[in-house]
Amino acid sequence: MVQNGAPFARREQTSLRRKLWTTIRHPFTLTPIAVGILLFGVIGFLENEPSLSWEALSNALYATLRLFTLGFSWTPDRDGHVRDIPLAIHVLRIVAPVTAGFVAIRGILFLLRDGWRDVLTGHLRGHAVICGLGEKGMRMALSLRHAGRAVAAIEARADNPNVEMCRRAGVHVVVGDATSPEMLQRVNLPESAVVYALCNDAADAEIASRAREVFRTRRRRDIARQKAGNASLRERPYIFAHIESPELCAALREAELFHQGPDAAWLEFFSIYEMGARCMLHRHPPFGPCVNLPCEEAHIVLIGMCRFGEALLTEMATPWRKQHPDKSLRLPVTLVGTDAGAWSQAVCHRHQFLLDLLDLQTLENPDFWSQRETINSLMHSHDGRPSPSGVYVCLPDEAEAMQLALILQRSLSDADTKTRIYVRMAHRHGLCGLIHQAAETAAHELVAFAVLDEVYAADLQEHALRERLAQAIHNEYLEKRRRSGDRNPFGSKPADKPWEELAGDLRDSNRLQAQNYMCILRQRGYDIAPIATGGPQEVAFSDFDIEFMAQREHERWLAEKAERGYVHGPRDDRGKPPKHPDMLPYERLTEDVKDYDRNAVRNIPTVLAGIGYEVVRGAGHRL
Repeated sequence: MVQNGAPFARREQTSLRRKLWTTIRHPFTLTPIAVGILLFGVIGFLENEPSLSWEALSNALYATLRLFTLGFSWTPDRDGHVRDIPLAIHVLRIVAPVTAGFVAIRGILFLLRDGWRDVLTGHLRGHAVICGLGEKGMRMALSLRHAGRAVAAIEARADNPNVEMCRRAGVHVVVGDATSPEMLQRVNLPESAVVYALCNDAADAEIASRAREVFRTRRRRDIARQKAGNASLRERPYIFAHIESPELCAALREAELFHQGPDAAWLEFFSIYEMGARCMLHRHPPFGPCVNLPCEEAHIVLIGMCRFGEALLTEMATPWRKQHPDKSLRLPVTLVGTDAGAWSQAVCHRHQFLLDLLDLQTLENPDFWSQRETINSLMHSHDGRPSPSGVYVCLPDEAEAMQLALILQRSLSDADTKTRIYVRMAHRHGLCGLIHQAAETAAHELVAFAVLDEVYAADLQEHALRERLAQAIHNEYLEKRRRSGDRNPFGSKPADKPWEELAGDLRDSNRLQAQNYMCILRQRGYDIAPIATGGPQEVAFSDFDIEFMAQREHERWLAEKAERGYVHGPRDDRGKPPKHPDMLPYERLTEDVKDYDRNAVRNIPTVLAGIGYEVVRGAGHRL
């Protein structure tokens, strides 16, 4: 018992000491202490005066103020007698200078605090920069610090409580406008490895643009140093910009993925709703063999008309299209909420492909709290539809969502079906934990899904399509190297390493190749899409397509090498300048070298299949 109680006692003592220190250093505590010193000091010095007068009062006040500066003196009275020093004066001549020194030190530290923080932040290298410490930014900062990353953040509001919380976690926070170039320099953006823009759509787009300009300057400086032989090229940083609107996010993402030419940084747009819905459906598939639910028995109920609900519908459509590419069966979906009909029309207008994949019905303004028949009709088979296989409660009020989920769960107590109820929450603590406890003894599964915690626990970089394709390209290269009979054994080249151990410039080379694949496919009228049921389609590129794309791939490789200072000549990667025999226009290459590029193009469908995508005819597929 003693051993178990000791850590608790130590924690209690630490907590009491922290509270005491916080109380002492607070201005509202120091002010009464100073007033008390003045009051007792004046009273103590007046004891040395024969009578009370204005002159005596002013002398006592002056003597008390001198206590704060170690100027204590005790003079004889007017008759020349030296009286005993009162006990109050003995105490105050120690307490007063200590209090004055404490206040002075705190004032100096307060004045130097921002400058000292700037000094510390200016020495960061390879760190993460977060713009905006709202709910999203704070969660991201704490998640990165938990993973051991160095983090600097910019927040516009000094009174934001998340600022102090992040500082206690070790985040270097500066207060100011994140769109300002001066503020980006204060967090040492040019030396960072990743940037997260988490303010609002307009600000995030501007931050991404300004950050890219900063990284372009850094890239030019790195190239100059590399050509001079002073340093190697650093890996291009990532910029993640949060866009709240899913349709705007998808449009910006596609424009970024299919733009041609390298840039100084990799820009990725993401949406909390889209990523949260994707994580939720990945964790808890709504139908299919993995949950032992045939598609014919699937019926989705969505309660709450919101952005997250819209993202759920669009993300559900992708696996449903995989299993029904001929659109022979549509997924039954019932939308429940205020103005569900108008909301359904607006969503289908933004995502017209949903009309071919979902069989939508609406139930407007239901009264779950007083009308039992409303719940019974919703949670059991009706209108030719099976009983709901999955119910997604996405109400803005988490307490109301929890109450409704428990009511729906009780209504299924006598049902034979295995209905799963999912409640969207922000975090795992609080109500989310209560739902888990309630679900332990229930016959029908009740799941609380903490959207923000799940999204920020995920690695945004690993989820990016460009990154996944680049890793697949490198893995394919490693397999070929292991199988080949090259005179250089496997492991002798710098690229013969796993992705995690690969040099930054080589990882960038794979990312450039991945982006170029998507561009040249689009130029020839192809696109990439998630693999449908039955495996990837057999796509036979024409000879003209192969030759066109092989030439574009060689031009991409040529520009990449030229940026690093390579010139034509016998292979010498360490020369000044470095040389490569293939630094020639495509037309002047030997057939063996051309075949290398042609085979790379022919292998694009295989590489894409490794990450669950396929080459399809036509453009406009949702990535």
